[in-house]
Amino acid sequence: MSTPRGLLDATPEFERWEVFGDGRQRIGAMRRVWKYSVLLTRVALEGENGPYLAESRIRFIPGIDWDLSWFHATGMAEPVLLHNPASWTHTGSLPVVGETLRTRDERELPPGLTRQVAAGTLPGYGEYLVLRRLVAAGRREASWSAVDDASGTAQDTRLSAVEDPEPPDYVLASLDAPGAVLRFDREVDGVRQASHWAVDHRVVASEWNGVHSIALRDDSESAGWEAIAGLQPGSADFLLHGVRR
Repeated sequence: MSTPRGLLDATPEFERWEVFGDGRQRIGAMRRVWKYSVLLTRVALEGENGPYLAESRIRFIPGIDWDLSWFHATGMAEPVLLHNPASWTHTGSLPVVGETLRTRDERELPPGLTRQVAAGTLPGYGEYLVLRRLVAAGRREASWSAVDDASGTAQDTRLSAVEDPEPPDYVLASLDAPGAVLRFDREVDGVRQASHWAVDHRVVASEWNGVHSIALRDDSESAGWEAIAGLQPGSADFLLHGVRR
């Protein structure tokens, strides 16, 4: 796949919470929301030097592609706003009002350093939509051209799955009598950067450079409160409301 143009038709609205652990204790959480054709991702990781906070918003146009991606993380001087020339060519020139970009429904986006990226790409945090669709459809492989959310640099990205007979303990910790476990490895320019585990057509855990996250089930609609339990107030406010202290 070069761009996930069918994602909108195949992906119902959802909210997903994951908690991060370093093997012994909870060190953060991640929230993903897919609604109104926008994928929102917020990450809060707490460390000795303070929390790392990152937010990504990717806006899609039904039937076409993504059009805008806004990203800001701890350590960045200012947010980065990526725009996709393919979608703006279809809908008209990129609308600029002063220094503020407006979406097609006239809602303002936060200002940021604007970068134009190559057509046929997908911002990095959009990977979860690809992974979710692969798992739901029972497919095991996809490749596309991703762009780094901060720099806009193109990256050849591939997800491929194998059956994992001995997954890490945290993958199975919250499951009752799980079925076969699939491990989806993400490779960027040929180098593995992350792994995701899926059981019974559901992504249950992920791992990035030794830090893992576990998905919380939301049968009682309490996953958000469970995810932020024990985190610093600043991290919780960011995950819930996008507020940076």
